[in-house]
Amino acid sequence: MKRFVEGDDRKQVALLPECVDDYIGQDNPVRVIDAFVDELDLAELGFDGTTRAMTGRPSYHPGVMLKIYIYGYLNRIPSSRRLERECQRNVELMWLTGRLAPDFKTIADFRRNSGAAIRNVCRRFVELCRGLVDWLLKMRRLPEGLMLDRALARGAVRESDIARIVRRLSTFYRALPGAKMSASAYHAHFLSEIARNESVLTRIMTRQSFDIRRLCGIQLAMLTGVLNRLELRVAHGWIRECHGDLRPEHVCLTRPIGIIDCLEFSERLRTIDTLDEVGFLALECERLGAPKIGAVLLDAYAESMHDPVDEGLLHFYQSIRATVRGRPAAAHLLERKIGRVRHWRRRTLAYFELGASHARQCAAALQAGTQALTLDVSPME
Repeated sequence: MKRFVEGDDRKQVALLPECVDDYIGQDNPVRVIDAFVDELDLAELGFDGTTRAMTGRPSYHPGVMLKIYIYGYLNRIPSSRRLERECQRNVELMWLTGRLAPDFKTIADFRRNSGAAIRNVCRRFVELCRGLVDWLLKMRRLPEGLMLDRALARGAVRESDIARIVRRLSTFYRALPGAKMSASAYHAHFLSEIARNESVLTRIMTRQSFDIRRLCGIQLAMLTGVLNRLELRVAHGWIRECHGDLRPEHVCLTRPIGIIDCLEFSERLRTIDTLDEVGFLALECERLGAPKIGAVLLDAYAESMHDPVDEGLLHFYQSIRATVRGRPAAAHLLERKIGRVRHWRRRTLAYFELGASHARQCAAALQAGTQALTLDVSPME
């Protein structure tokens, strides 16, 4: 079989990912199904069983059943018996349901008893799609040459452009109420992100695993150092439903400023500190070779929002963000047919170095204040 494409030996021991999430790409449609259903008020739409009964055998939550139904609809699997089998063997459905596998009768009963509620969900989905179409039409009209990342590459961004961006963002932020999030939940969010960074990245970037674990350990120490500051940000209402993924390629220097690709589908991902969001945009400017533009952006934000930048907290946010952004960059290295391995490897290492650099700056800022934190963060190779 020398002249044929050969597969792997099925008895060969392989280091498989430790969690199902690693099998599901970031652009997989099941992530949209999951985010869409999680944002719905199922009781308002007419689903029964949204409140857990105090007695009797536990039932499947209608959200789980609705995800199975939508998955079957989108993948042309109308049969309840086929959906039962797919729940037992299909990795996408295992991810979507948390490895739950209702039997075919349960699936059929849900479909029969929830007809009106499912039609309400379809109406809600159509409304969402209409909004996306409007957004796509607006996006198509944005000139590529005026996107912020292109302007940064040409060195054509002026301070007046940054002032216009900040005015646009400030108007948006001021209209947002503080999110209903506890300080403990905000702290748990960062613990989860750091743990996930370490788990995913050490499996992909095996040669840098020591440096990754060290950086994640340092970020845990940083989290302890800024804990009181995080609590104050929550208490003062700076955690809001923001854009969620504000990068230079999402900002257009038109008049007025255009901002696209807000994470409309996930309230959880949008709910962040306004300083975190602007700090992320500044971080991306730094990665693109324009750190001075990022500094001007942060100064303008502080003045416009009357929110003096806490250097220790800012660099903590930026260190975490850089490491999180390293995850999807590293994930490209797992693709078998990829012609830009070196590009994605450089991108991943660039994010790691940014994460380490801002960790060092966070340590310096905390040491200059009341917190003492000694960190040994050397560059990665």
